[in-house]
Amino acid sequence: MSINVHDFEDGALVKAVQRVSGVIDIINSNRKLIKEGLGLLVETEDRVKAFLDRQHVLAKEKLQVDDAPENLSFAFNRGFENELERKIGPTNNILSIEFLELGLLAAKSVGRFTNGVGFGTGFHVGNQLLITNNHVIKSQEEALEWQFELNVEDNKFGQPKGQHNYSLAPEKFFLTNEEYDFTLVAVSNSAESPLIETFGWHALLDVQGKILIGQPVNIIQHPNGNNKTVVLHDSYLLYLDDEDINMEKYCLYSGDTEEGSSGSPVFNNQWEVVALHHKAIPKTDKNGNLIDQNGRQISNDKDKVYVANEGIRVSRIIQAIKDSVIVDLEQAKIRDELIKLWSLPGAHQRGLKKAI
Repeated sequence: MSINVHDFEDGALVKAVQRVSGVIDIINSNRKLIKEGLGLLVETEDRVKAFLDRQHVLAKEKLQVDDAPENLSFAFNRGFENELERKIGPTNNILSIEFLELGLLAAKSVGRFTNGVGFGTGFHVGNQLLITNNHVIKSQEEALEWQFELNVEDNKFGQPKGQHNYSLAPEKFFLTNEEYDFTLVAVSNSAESPLIETFGWHALLDVQGKILIGQPVNIIQHPNGNNKTVVLHDSYLLYLDDEDINMEKYCLYSGDTEEGSSGSPVFNNQWEVVALHHKAIPKTDKNGNLIDQNGRQISNDKDKVYVANEGIRVSRIIQAIKDSVIVDLEQAKIRDELIKLWSLPGAHQRGLKKAI
């Protein structure tokens, strides 16, 4: 008996499959062009200009961050503007070595959510606030059952890293949104663990030009609730369209995820968050039946394959946070202070710097 997407009783997944089905031909075409190094052909002139402008802003912001260490620079591909003239393969993949340094700093504030039964991923976004998916933590009552764990990761040399556990404090702040699939919740520091601020934080940036179709995305996650991992290879932005009313909240990308990866930050090569990961989209026929790579219906869930991963775009999440009606004055103040923090010049660097 074939498996249908409706069998999973996940309304959000059904809607996601329907959305992606409407643009599957574009995704397949983009994937082919990207592999040939021609991803720029599917981008608009305005988005390419915004991206180039953003790179110049990043370079200037480096000089404006108070006490910014000299080695905390930017890992973007400085040869992008000459990419079509200077390359051996289909793309120019030269990165500053700082890419690795910044990646390690970016990973510190990404942690595992667990309630003893289920798992998810999330990260610190500043002011002792964490973000994950709504489908991971749906309510204040549920939040009391979860904890946030940092340093759940392998260590190649030296002593094993000590795991640090933090309780959530939804009574201090809690904001969730099912449509945009995010939950913001306060976290409590504890006497047994370092201050969560010492692991750094990630600013959610409401700016254009963070990434273009065909460029790499990097995903730090806790797949299946296991130790922290990172996806770097064969992982790139597949689809993003500001004009598509059904898809404008979302972006699609390749790169592997698993159960437990929900709530992971999706980064560009500057380690700026571009999306909040929330769904892997299985391949289906027009009736919603799951199919394999050859288009044959499957009867075993283990045989399913995926079209892409889907994330909620950071710019849309920020707008939803700003638009949220928060009755409690203290919580409204916390929300406003967070938005202000993200708006500081060089906020991205400030957050990473805290992890040094």
